Amino acid sequence: MTNNLTDASQTATEQRLIFAAASELLPGDEEIKSKVDHKFNSIINQLESILCKGQTQQCFRRDESPRVMALSIFMMLEGMRVYGKIKPDIDDLKKCNEFIVRSVLLNRNVDGDALSKKAST
Repeated sequence: MTNNLTDASQTATEQRLIFAAASELLPGDEEIKSKVDHKFNSIINQLESILCKGQTQQCFRRDESPRVMALSIFMMLEGMRVYGKIKPDIDDLKKCNEFIVRSVLLNRNVDGDALSKKAST
């Protein structure tokens, strides 16, 4: 399940970058804004679906709604995209990714190094 979350996150990141760049280049274009909004909601919905499945399989915490967790993950990743423009230390980014994954896991006592290795493959 964690690999699914990582795979979806990587795909979402690539798609998000394309649409975010278009939105930043053409901020007043309603067609672009609509496409960006649609793509962002699609990504959030994918994350929510993964989180729902993970909750059902008792992999992910169940004290928060999957929608809230999906929105939070999306917002953190979007912030990381912006922050990444200043070329932060890669180890810091890996730690942030590990934190994001641990924040939704039911069992938070997971080896952070193992998460980083899985996320990078």
